[in-house]
Amino acid sequence: MYDLEDLIPKFPNREESLQGISRFRRIPMIYRTNLDDHQRMVYWMTEELLETTKGRNCSNDERLAALTLALVHDDVEIITGDLQYGDRLLMSDKEIQDHEDCERVAIEFLAKRFPTKINGLNYRDNLLQALYKNTSLSQRVSYADKLVGFGESWHELYSGNKHFLVDVEIGNTPTLTYMDIFRNRNEQWPLLKEMFRQKHPLLNLPKISNIVNIVADGKPFDEDSIRKKTGNPIYDCYKEVMLKRGGERGKNILLEAREEPSELSWAQLNERIRGILPDLPNQKNLKLLQRRLQPYVNS
Repeated sequence: MYDLEDLIPKFPNREESLQGISRFRRIPMIYRTNLDDHQRMVYWMTEELLETTKGRNCSNDERLAALTLALVHDDVEIITGDLQYGDRLLMSDKEIQDHEDCERVAIEFLAKRFPTKINGLNYRDNLLQALYKNTSLSQRVSYADKLVGFGESWHELYSGNKHFLVDVEIGNTPTLTYMDIFRNRNEQWPLLKEMFRQKHPLLNLPKISNIVNIVADGKPFDEDSIRKKTGNPIYDCYKEVMLKRGGERGKNILLEAREEPSELSWAQLNERIRGILPDLPNQKNLKLLQRRLQPYVNS
């Protein structure tokens, strides 16, 4: 069993740089996380996967490598900024390649700026693994990363945050996008197919939910409500992992309201979606969201 505080890099100004980069930066968010929070959360989620799924058979060296990668997998964003998954979906192949080229340059810069080794492992090699995700270890950490993103976004819906139903700037629906990712998991993480055949809440395929109803019924969390089951297995397990493995820090991430989004009516949200739909005719999730909104708009 490793301790996060013993493994986390203590490189000069690294922690401050990560804390200055917000997750889901364009969308008003009640329980806003930053990259320092996020990499710790991915560490806890990776730890859970290693101890409750096929990862139980990992050697100590493999376990250390996976946990170390979880703690640095987004370090490149200190230089490039946070590329949200919704943005990536709208990029052309050339734009994706150009961004990867920028990440390679950023990796070389960080490799010179920070110490060569972390926990006895090569720092530069870790950043390259995070970029290319071409090993089972790096794909396991990538899956943990998406589990945390899934949990972060659904957390906003269950807290009643209407803004988080859609990123109106690009038309992305974060929660539905994560569901699509998990439905295509064998293509997304081909080296984890054996793990996906196991039974565990974090390995369940998410079921379609009426996310508008969830937001309509949602309320900010407190010490009691944070522990209540929602019937969403991945999200419920995400909360349990943050509370169990994250201790006080994990609980604060789930409960500390860091922002107060502006009021947004159902009618206003509907108008925003109507305004962007003509430019996004193939956004099936956006059309589904608009249909779900109508009973609330018309009530």
